[in-house]
Amino acid sequence: MLETHQAVEHIREVFNLASSLRADFRRVEDSWREADRALRQSIIGEQYHRGDIVERLLNDQDALLNTPEGRVFDSFQQQLRQSVELTAMSERLRVILSHPSASNALNRLQRHDLRWLVKRLVDESQTVLQARARSERDVRGFMKTGLAAEHHRVGHLLNEFLNLALKLDWQRQMIRKQEVPLPAVGVAVTGVPAIERLRFKEVDDEAEQTLDLSNHATDLTQIGDDFWDAFNGLDREALIQQTLQLLAKENRPVGLAELAALLPPAHDLETFAVWIGMAREAGIEVIDSQREFAELSDGEGRRWRFNLPTTGLESQALMDIDWE
Repeated sequence: MLETHQAVEHIREVFNLASSLRADFRRVEDSWREADRALRQSIIGEQYHRGDIVERLLNDQDALLNTPEGRVFDSFQQQLRQSVELTAMSERLRVILSHPSASNALNRLQRHDLRWLVKRLVDESQTVLQARARSERDVRGFMKTGLAAEHHRVGHLLNEFLNLALKLDWQRQMIRKQEVPLPAVGVAVTGVPAIERLRFKEVDDEAEQTLDLSNHATDLTQIGDDFWDAFNGLDREALIQQTLQLLAKENRPVGLAELAALLPPAHDLETFAVWIGMAREAGIEVIDSQREFAELSDGEGRRWRFNLPTTGLESQALMDIDWE
């Protein structure tokens, strides 16, 4: 056992390290947002083609993960994939807070912050991942819609090249008969100069370029499925409240498979992830070595079998936790 002043010093050191972890995560988030802003400017500025944009995204990710805070964040993400490590971390924090010297080392607010450290680190990492996902969505949209803009830029490049050709003296026979690596024009349009036949044409009607902000009625059946799927997401708060009500009614530990039978999930994987997260947050043991299986049917009548860890969610263990 450590002496009182040594225990106080070590507990404060643990709290300072925990605070620095959250600060590192915020710096990683700020770096992602700055990289996302620069990436958006690159896309809007039309100075880079699609390959450059993708390469820039990958380079930004590698550069960020090579910073000290990026390595800390990456290490925590690897720990998240190992539930045993995460459970051990939560248990060690509980042991520290239960030490008699904890009240001398930390005030009430600091003890509260340390108690909920794991949950807040998970939330901070989720925010960072959302910032990274936003950049990836921007690049994916650019890859899909940027082809027409890239063709337009190629047309402008051709115009510049052909404008140079217009400056040549086409009246001189030596110029006209000079060999060039360009293929001959296949369509004979004798009324138009040869160079004009190759020009990249643009719409000259200024009225067509005016931004139209008027309201137009649209048939909802013509809207793509992607638009409606965007609204069909998991309502996490509603699921947690429904789960707590069901557990209070059952008044006993309920496993994941049984919980899925009592409360059929509309978003299977996300629902199981929320339930497992609730168990870990409440300190309920999640046993990966013991498995149970749940079978669910989707909207198309197909049956899916899920291999789940063994745990037991109980109302008494979950009721005092702030789930915001």
